[in-house]
Amino acid sequence: MRIFFYLLLTFAFVGLLIIPNASFATGLGIQIPSIASGTSNRTIDPEDGDTYDIEQDIGHFGFGFVLDTKVAKRGVFNYRLNINYEIVDLGDENAWKEDFKRLAIDNTFGFAVLQSKVVRLWIGPQVRLAYMSYSSDLEYASLDVNLIGLGLAPVFGANFNIGSLVSICPELGYRFSIYGGSMTFNEEYYEYEQEDVWAMSNREFFLRLNILFRKQEVNLNFLNQKY
Repeated sequence: MRIFFYLLLTFAFVGLLIIPNASFATGLGIQIPSIASGTSNRTIDPEDGDTYDIEQDIGHFGFGFVLDTKVAKRGVFNYRLNINYEIVDLGDENAWKEDFKRLAIDNTFGFAVLQSKVVRLWIGPQVRLAYMSYSSDLEYASLDVNLIGLGLAPVFGANFNIGSLVSICPELGYRFSIYGGSMTFNEEYYEYEQEDVWAMSNREFFLRLNILFRKQEVNLNFLNQKY
């Protein structure tokens, strides 16, 4: 699980190095906030028991960093990178309910349907890579859940351009995602440890608001100019 976590960070870092150097009117900014609500279907396969399924509510609240390759400039295609930290509320009042922590990287491929000086409307697919975890320390035991996930969502977005610098960019989507990993229970007093296989599928509506600061197109070939 830690390897996947470090791969996520590496992927994000490489993206930040490469994408801003492309010849686009790039926008950099923050995501405040991201909210979602939906349902989760969970299957747990214990080491010493029968497999059982649980259906529960799921929602999250998050924030993060965003980069977009074409915020206000005209053109059909744009790529958007979101790096998110989310608190995931999994469960309901009548069952086990805990807050998970999630690091997610969303890759959105947008195609413009309407463009003007003040607004850009677009639609496209979004691919998510995620790492989700939960940890609880009891008096004589500990419980740890570690999951990796993949998600796919159709997304509709709008870029509202305010002046020459700032754009307000809401987006709405419906995400399908799958997770796999393990749940480890460690009882220290009796020196007992049990590791169960955990599989989960989620369906959720989500809404996020991005605030982007636009960087004008830069000609990187200025060194080749002759004076």
